[in-house]
Amino acid sequence: MSVGTKSKRRKRKIGKTTPRFFICLIALLAAAVCWFAWGANSGGSKIGTQPQQLYFINAASSTWKTETRQITIGKRTDMISEALSLLAAGPRDASLAKSVPSPSLIALVTLESGTRPDAEGQNEEYNIVRVELTGEYNELSGVDAVVCINAIVYTLTELEFVHDLHFFIGEEELLRPNGQAMGLLNRTNVLLGDIPVLPEVVDSHDVRVYFADEDAMYLVSEVHSVEVSVSKPRETYIVEALLRGPQSEHAVQTIPSEARLRSVYSEGDMCYVDFTQEFVNKFEGGSSTERLMVYSIVNSLTELSHIKKVKFLVDGDNIVDPKGFHLDLSTSFERDADLIFTEE
Repeated sequence: MSVGTKSKRRKRKIGKTTPRFFICLIALLAAAVCWFAWGANSGGSKIGTQPQQLYFINAASSTWKTETRQITIGKRTDMISEALSLLAAGPRDASLAKSVPSPSLIALVTLESGTRPDAEGQNEEYNIVRVELTGEYNELSGVDAVVCINAIVYTLTELEFVHDLHFFIGEEELLRPNGQAMGLLNRTNVLLGDIPVLPEVVDSHDVRVYFADEDAMYLVSEVHSVEVSVSKPRETYIVEALLRGPQSEHAVQTIPSEARLRSVYSEGDMCYVDFTQEFVNKFEGGSSTERLMVYSIVNSLTELSHIKKVKFLVDGDNIVDPKGFHLDLSTSFERDADLIFTEE
């Protein structure tokens, strides 16, 4: 009898526990499904990151090369904006060149969503990214313009929800060199693919650079005409002009002649200038000369509209307590217009 009694009690216990267990399990699964569905929605919360390919120019072969960044998964418009911001910031690899010359070149980006029939006549999702460019685009050379458009198209179509791009300057649709509207662009009708950018195509541009005056009190400006190509960012040409020295006999070079430029690149509004050790080891002068050297570089680079700050590196590392320097070279520097000589 005692065995029979235990058996009945065991059955009653299992009968009560099992429904509760399954109810809790189903509730948890339903909550998880709702959470992920809500987060994946274009207006939902950000739930992580995903890799994003950015397209740049390889300086050695003058062909395309990608770098991978992580972007936040969230609203689609936010993902597009983040991808473009990273593209405009430029490559990390010093052997690569920027494909979008300046973040200010892109004025507005919007996502236009709709549907279109698929191969079987069924409606499918269809998204167009409208990119409004500023007047800066009209100042680009033919090669730079092609590189810019192709890089934006290829970078944004890495996002699975982007199908076509439509470019405008203000309210006017972007035109091809023959005067026809550029229309909708995607990977099937832009030039990127396996076609290289010709390395011999260069353009002449004027850059304004600053040197010390004869009395080592102020900075004086010079305009240098340089041959530029898509293989190097504009920042490189400016620093190279400073290293070559002034054209006027009344101006004095500020950077030690033994110093060599390792790389220069921009991320956002910050420009990083990486010199060899001679930049600090071969410097001779007092606090006034040191200040002129630093701000000849800073003021020259901030002539570019997208650069607001400059940070110096030596052999790829931060500069910490350089011997004989009074300025803190481990920090970033902003433009100092008060040092520029102006005739009253």
